[in-house]
Amino acid sequence: MDINKFLKPYLESVPRYKLASEIIMIDISDRVRNRRLADGFRREQLAAALEVPVDMIAKYESRNYNFTVEDLCRIAYMMDMDLEIELE
Repeated sequence: MDINKFLKPYLESVPRYKLASEIIMIDISDRVRNRRLADGFRREQLAAALEVPVDMIAKYESRNYNFTVEDLCRIAYMMDMDLEIELE
């Protein structure tokens, strides 16, 4: 089956901003998880550093969590990551 033919009706029916936001959420989740793993932290350790419940780390890494700006600032600060938010 041609995947493009399968996806085309879906992609045409979903607003572009929704697709863009999904891609951004996936990217952020992956970056948080990859950084946590690269730094050798368990979810419990990151949760303690961020002062959030362990299940919140699972949500952050779920690829569909809608991060707030405050979430992003806290994560970036505690994980020593750069954060840039840009609207042009």
